[in-house]
Amino acid sequence: MFFCPESPRWLARGDNFDKAERIISNLRNLPSDHPYIRNEMNEIRIQVEERSTNKMSKKQQVQKLFQKGVRNRMGIGLALMFLQSFTGVNIITYYAPRIFESLGVPGTSLKLFSTGFYGISKTLGMITFTMVVVERVGRRKGLIWGAALGCVPMLYIGGYVLRADPVAALAAGNTNRDGWGYLAMVCVYVNAFIICATWQGITWTYGKSL
Repeated sequence: MFFCPESPRWLARGDNFDKAERIISNLRNLPSDHPYIRNEMNEIRIQVEERSTNKMSKKQQVQKLFQKGVRNRMGIGLALMFLQSFTGVNIITYYAPRIFESLGVPGTSLKLFSTGFYGISKTLGMITFTMVVVERVGRRKGLIWGAALGCVPMLYIGGYVLRADPVAALAAGNTNRDGWGYLAMVCVYVNAFIICATWQGITWTYGKSL
């Protein structure tokens, strides 16, 4: 964060327009007299002036939240954040060792090793989101395909646990897993990759653009 510049809009609110302009010019890799920079700075000036002259009371600010246009945007943003958590990826992260144990993975070391691979899958998913999904696939399509594809490995895991009951087999001393058991473990990683490539990142980007 030592190398991260201040937000240009925050600087503009403090009447430091010169520094805000320099930062925008560096971020856009354009000269300060470029029409794009001039237009963006003009928009920032207008917004700062409007906020400084149109002071609203707390009651007016609360009422504005429930205006038709603002209300719709808030509803979409809140719903997306709720549904992001509803994908279950955070729960899997917290309880990954127990989940792998329920899939028949014995021993603490092996469970933690499997959990480490789960973190790698999430990281690869976020890299895919940053490099491919967010701009090339699009927000709406990314959310739709993420939800559709992400549920497939979860359905298989649920069916496998229901059919094979690996916890009971592990309690009985049977530590041997067949190919279906290994496929269930792979499905956990696949789900993490899909959700992190779509819902984990797009919801924040979508909400910001509202």
